Amino acid sequence: MHKVRLLHISGSLSLDRTVIFPSRHLKTIRLQSVMLKHGLFRPLNYDCPVLEHLELEWCGFCDREEISSRSLKVLHISDCQLTSGLLICARNLTHLSILDTEIGGIVTRDLSCLVTASISLIPKYFHHKYTVLDHHLHLLDGLSHATTLELHAPLHERTFEGTLQTCPMFSNLTRLVLGDWCMTADLYPLHRILQCSDKLKELTLKLEMDECTTCKLLLPIRRALPSGSGSYPCIERIKIYCQKDHPRVDELVQALAQTACNAKISIEQPISMLTKNSFAKLICC
Repeated sequence: MHKVRLLHISGSLSLDRTVIFPSRHLKTIRLQSVMLKHGLFRPLNYDCPVLEHLELEWCGFCDREEISSRSLKVLHISDCQLTSGLLICARNLTHLSILDTEIGGIVTRDLSCLVTASISLIPKYFHHKYTVLDHHLHLLDGLSHATTLELHAPLHERTFEGTLQTCPMFSNLTRLVLGDWCMTADLYPLHRILQCSDKLKELTLKLEMDECTTCKLLLPIRRALPSGSGSYPCIERIKIYCQKDHPRVDELVQALAQTACNAKISIEQPISMLTKNSFAKLICC
């Protein structure tokens, strides 16, 4: 058993620290549809010295946890319920993805080897109308070394915008993909993250007109007004994926044309829409 290289556990189970056995051979752990009890990650962090790939799908977290394995290179968290919080500080991590996950508070720190990171957040149904939750103020802190970064959330979702006020410079970032959350009335989130990315070459915006109506009712985030939109001469290409009837695409193009004067700007229909249209044509034929 201790020479196993892949551990895959799936089912309606509650797992504690006894599930992760000490191993110098275990390289991949995949957990699906399980409840993760407090302490599960301690042996994973300290007793599996060659672990490189950790995948968590449809899992629930019972308490605050920490992922700090020094050997871990790939971390994938998808469709999980993580309401208590998570610290990710695996210093040799190169690829991080957190997709469609309910996160009650997450901190990334000391990810100096990170190459790519992708985070997709679902609307927070538990936002109070008159309260702005600050659980995620350090969500982007550990992502500053990434060369490719994707940040997706509906418009008015506050997580990313809140972290931008304290986030570091993205010193290695050359490719950036953003979702609807950056399309506030003043485009502040867009300009702010561009100001922190002085080596950026390719910017992609995927606008699907997703909107979180609950977040829309929250009081505005207190922030300093943008000190000018700045200039981004390093940007070479800007791609905007949106529907033809998007109400603000002209305004967006005008703002980017003035600040990224060397960039080639193109507007394309989202792949999902193209697929639907092609399918409709096949039905009509």
